[in-house]
Amino acid sequence: MKSGMRATLAISLAFWVQSGSAATLKDTYTAATLDDKLIICAPILTKMGGVLELRASKAVDKGEALEAEETKKTAFHLQYRGRTLQTIGESKNPMLLDKAWNLSAERTNQSSYPELAKACLILYDEQKKAGKISREIEATSIKKVQQGIISRSNIPEIPAECRGTKSSNVDLCAQARAAADDMAKLLPMHVSQNLTLMTVFAIGKRVTVTALLAYNRQSLESYASANAISMKSVDSAMVNMAKSGACSQIETKSFIENGGSLQYLYRFMDGTSYLNPVVSSCR
Repeated sequence: MKSGMRATLAISLAFWVQSGSAATLKDTYTAATLDDKLIICAPILTKMGGVLELRASKAVDKGEALEAEETKKTAFHLQYRGRTLQTIGESKNPMLLDKAWNLSAERTNQSSYPELAKACLILYDEQKKAGKISREIEATSIKKVQQGIISRSNIPEIPAECRGTKSSNVDLCAQARAAADDMAKLLPMHVSQNLTLMTVFAIGKRVTVTALLAYNRQSLESYASANAISMKSVDSAMVNMAKSGACSQIETKSFIENGGSLQYLYRFMDGTSYLNPVVSSCR
């Protein structure tokens, strides 16, 4: 799994962390100068290439060889252009490049990928024709993307128990381990005044996150009683929040729908167990 995708999935696991940015990728691109548009295009082309590479793998699984081959070619062209612009952005405007990657990671902006990718391809080819894109950088990018494709095509046999139910060429155990490793770097994470993410680990196709509540059972029961709410309703709301939060994220939802699962271990402030909901379906 690409490090970018791994990081996105890891952050998605912390489903209650909401994005604070109101900017949109499309508006940022539209308002940018010509040179800045090229930099903003780096994550767009890279991610669209990744999406198409995954689509090609699914086509292979379905036996659609012709469609898979055409999709792979398109993915390759998107990816090497994206890598070329990434290299240019790293040297010319790294702050704008970081902003573009952050915007591209927001779920609300992902619907604009296809439209923006088309505009970016046109812009890239125009600027290349005008001699503004280094042939040396492009050649290096092509080589690296080709190496990456070869590396991914030589993945060892996936254990039967780790294969995805929809995409058998996806190693869900590896995805779970990678996501847990990446998320662990962010912990402990104070999500709110009453909730702190403490630990994360992966076993098989399941990622488990421990969340510490800033109150004890007695306080929760007293709150429920004072507001005429049954503890059964409180428990149900917590479970539903876990499911809706996990399934609202594209990467996490895909992980779950392909056969993976997420478990949340809620603990009171004294360490005693509260709820351990498992999200294994988004239906």
